[in-house]
Amino acid sequence: MRETKRRLPGLMACAALALLAAGPAGAAGSQTAEAFPLELDHVLIWVAKGAPEAKALEDAGLQKLGESSRHAGQGTASTAFLFENAYLELIWIEDRQEASKNAARSGIDMVVRADWKRTGASPFGVGLHRASGATAPLPFPAMDYHAEWMGPDASIQFARTVADRGTPMYFVVPESMAIPVGPSLEKLLQEDPEYAKLLKHRLGLKRITGVKIVTTGKDPSSTGATLTRGGVARIEAGKSPLMEVTFDEGAQNKTLDLRNHLPLVLKY
Repeated sequence: MRETKRRLPGLMACAALALLAAGPAGAAGSQTAEAFPLELDHVLIWVAKGAPEAKALEDAGLQKLGESSRHAGQGTASTAFLFENAYLELIWIEDRQEASKNAARSGIDMVVRADWKRTGASPFGVGLHRASGATAPLPFPAMDYHAEWMGPDASIQFARTVADRGTPMYFVVPESMAIPVGPSLEKLLQEDPEYAKLLKHRLGLKRITGVKIVTTGKDPSSTGATLTRGGVARIEAGKSPLMEVTFDEGAQNKTLDLRNHLPLVLKY
């Protein structure tokens, strides 16, 4: 969830935000079932103010977006690590009072999410966008969400399970906020060489091809089960929150465990 220059993926211009192709274990950018109308846009993790956790990813060989984005009216800010088909967003509460007002207005309590170590909320979010040409209705009940940082006619559709703090935040971003892929990405790379530089990581990571999220609830939410069946991400119940992100089908056969800093493991 974040505003960006030249459409740098909504970064949730969506952090949540705005708040910036996988195989059977959770495919980003592909459809296990052809009728499934959604693809992975980005994943997010709630972190401390200013995202000091980002340094661990940078030290490991990932290139961070060189700026953070504030989400006016939402009380949050975020930064991101961009890849060819999706991105990883680190989001935090920038203005607690503004975030609390937003929660009262929208019914989506991001303060509780940000304080996940204390509240037991899930620290994760899964941002989605519509697959090219998809016209089917969303496969889960959703509610419209709008905040000041978005365009006047833009809104994000949050799965109604967002009220269940024990499950990740699931949401669908409009095309105007979605990460550029396919022809849109090719056009952007031709027109903006700086964007291409953001996709270069010392670890050689290119595409997110799998996402697995462990939740602390007894069972995955109905939305999580839907996304698992659709091949977008695999949602499982477990004892502690964890996100596993696989890149390039694990071609290098390596694992980067970042749990000393974040509930995150990278497989590449």
